[in-house]
Amino acid sequence: MRNRVICMKTAEEVKTFMESCQRGLVARTVVIDVTMPASRQAGKRGRSISLAPTSGDQKGWASQVKVLPATPVVGHILVRTAQHSIETLNNELSATHAHKRSITVPVRVPEEFLRYLRGAATRSHGPRDDESTGVDFVMRTIGKRTESTKSANVPADDSQDREGEACAEAAEEEEEATQRGEEWDDGDNEDMQNPTEVDKTFGRLVDPSLMNATQLRAIFGVRADDVSGILFQHSARITGAADFLKKPDAFLYRASERAVAKRYRRGQMDTSVYIRALQSALSSSNVALSQNEVLVILTGGTPEALVAGIVCGYKRVFVVTEGLEYDMMQLPGHDVEGQVDYDQCP
Repeated sequence: MRNRVICMKTAEEVKTFMESCQRGLVARTVVIDVTMPASRQAGKRGRSISLAPTSGDQKGWASQVKVLPATPVVGHILVRTAQHSIETLNNELSATHAHKRSITVPVRVPEEFLRYLRGAATRSHGPRDDESTGVDFVMRTIGKRTESTKSANVPADDSQDREGEACAEAAEEEEEATQRGEEWDDGDNEDMQNPTEVDKTFGRLVDPSLMNATQLRAIFGVRADDVSGILFQHSARITGAADFLKKPDAFLYRASERAVAKRYRRGQMDTSVYIRALQSALSSSNVALSQNEVLVILTGGTPEALVAGIVCGYKRVFVVTEGLEYDMMQLPGHDVEGQVDYDQCP
């Protein structure tokens, strides 16, 4: 812990530390847990585990992500949404972290707790073995940068020619509609929604998630259907089941010595949930975790993401937090540690 965990108050401090290291540290994974900030805590009896993040919070997280030095191409962000909308965060990161993936971590919920999830009508039908629950994550990866089709290195292809003709026709239609003072409707084709990006087809030649069925058949032949299934699994991942966190195992705290101990964060999960999510994120590419790649946790909170990062092999884990939480995350110095009796700690 002393050699791996570093707690800082701002992302700018983390950036300065990473750039000042001799080896030049880069962020392979950045974790954003919307349930952890102190301002997003819901009431004890609220149905939601946290309040929805504001657009200002999401813009702040996006700006912090863009400040940190990142691993090229395979650097990514892991966001726990808690079923809240993060549309602002996705829009802010669409230019820098263009590729979006979803990760679902099933949780083995004990039978005594499932009654809180099932309605009376559902329980009346007897036990069922197809009911499950889990935690959803959104992963955004830097990925490859696209290039213009005007480059001489792009190979000629009939399908590209046809696509270029269609794009030219669409541009003409848009220009004619503009001259008539009408709003141009480009239909449902995502590639035609932004005409300024139509010429950038290089990404569709190398990124399987952007290829159509014709291109897949041309490359993989009879295996195109099998490969498309593999690619779909790559886009939406379901990991192995994680454990359920019971209250005695959660991080509890007291506001005073006479107060009742309660959960520090309602959104705390078992460490195995983040272990499954981080392993899934790292396995999305065949690039192994190197010595100078670090994990950055921007939202502080309980330490399950921190412990999971150490388990997954990160040599450095940065935690960005402030206030009381910053003091709680500090490890005792060598002069104080010798006087601590860890056997007396609850």
